[in-house]
Amino acid sequence: METRTEIIQRLIDKYKLTSYVEIGVQNKDNNFNKIKCELKIGVDPDPNAKATYPITSNDFFFIAITHGVKYGLIFVDGLHHEDQGDKDLENALECLEDGGWIVVHDCNPENELHQRVPRESKIWNGDVWKSFVKLREREDLDMVTIDCDYGCGIIRKGTQTPLRRTEELTYENLEKNRSGWLYLVSPDFFERIYL
Repeated sequence: METRTEIIQRLIDKYKLTSYVEIGVQNKDNNFNKIKCELKIGVDPDPNAKATYPITSNDFFFIAITHGVKYGLIFVDGLHHEDQGDKDLENALECLEDGGWIVVHDCNPENELHQRVPRESKIWNGDVWKSFVKLREREDLDMVTIDCDYGCGIIRKGTQTPLRRTEELTYENLEKNRSGWLYLVSPDFFERIYL
């Protein structure tokens, strides 16, 4: 279990989830088409993505929240900017059914260049890691980051010891605090505890 696709599918299968939303489809063959779930929804405003909903994540979540729609697994891999990541994660939490999961891609950038905004490199994770770290400061969630595929952040409603962060969200501070800030775990650890 070392890719986002494998993690998502294992969660769907283990917890018998029947609905899947992918925020940021880009290329359906990369992930979306490989996921097996009763209801699959892709959200991406780029017409080339051929998403189920060719609209922004903000618009999609507004519709879902307005109509009280909840989903079993929401994969957040959209615009990798902290401000959009904040919105996507808060909205995803509001649209998460009881017992549901959020998977966030790109939470563990390998170097400073890969997390720069605006994008300056072919491999780009953006700074969505900051959005994930801020949520680690809440006690009503259960969160880890699986150390694979540029960091797959896992979120579900539950309990955790809130992160007590005193340093600014800079890449230099991430380097010093990576394991604690992200609650970085191996794929094997995640499998043993959650699957």
